[in-house]
Amino acid sequence: MMDSVIDIKAPVAWNQLTLKQLYVVAELFDLDLDRDTLLLVSFCRLAGLKILRSKGEVLFEKGKTRFKLEAYQIKEFSEKMAFLLDEYPVDIVNPTKINGHLLDTKFGSYFYADAMMLRYSITHNRRFIKKALKELGQRCRFISRRKAVAVSLWWQGVQGYIEGLYPLVFHRSKGGEAQAKSPFLILQDLFLMLNDNRPQDNKLIEESDVHGVLSALNNKIDQYNKEKEALKKK
Repeated sequence: MMDSVIDIKAPVAWNQLTLKQLYVVAELFDLDLDRDTLLLVSFCRLAGLKILRSKGEVLFEKGKTRFKLEAYQIKEFSEKMAFLLDEYPVDIVNPTKINGHLLDTKFGSYFYADAMMLRYSITHNRRFIKKALKELGQRCRFISRRKAVAVSLWWQGVQGYIEGLYPLVFHRSKGGEAQAKSPFLILQDLFLMLNDNRPQDNKLIEESDVHGVLSALNNKIDQYNKEKEALKKK
């Protein structure tokens, strides 16, 4: 009698997750599981497997088929889920109605939303996700815990995309000075670089397109760095 073949498939990268699977991951992240448990449970949930116990043995079930996996197989399958913890969630499915590249988004809205997302990552208070989405143009009456985690993961991917476009703007000093500054002080520094000592223009900067502002900042920093290098050579 031939052994039956069991087709086990699961995503192996962030950009392979469906929206439903992203919510599954969000639920698991919210449970604060240890690494090994998170990887194993993620593999089972995303591959559509159930874990059963029968006569002291651990069995897996897919559809109506029950089977056993050796320890090395479980480890091998689980490690394929390591991207959830070790890789940046870039290009993941969008759980919001907001444009994933922030097209037509005002710089002020982007900056405030990012500050709210940061507050959520520190406090896990879902009202900050609600405020961030409202600033970006999406009103929500209620934000579930899994929705908050999913949006936070999505925003990390958005930030990764933005930082890739304008790396000089998001460059962190080795001493960590940038991280220590409050969002308010960072915003004031950005204004000073763009307003040519005209604080009355700050509102105009906030109302401008986020990509236009960040592109201008990136270019300004690039020019400054080149001038600095030129002075060293004199």
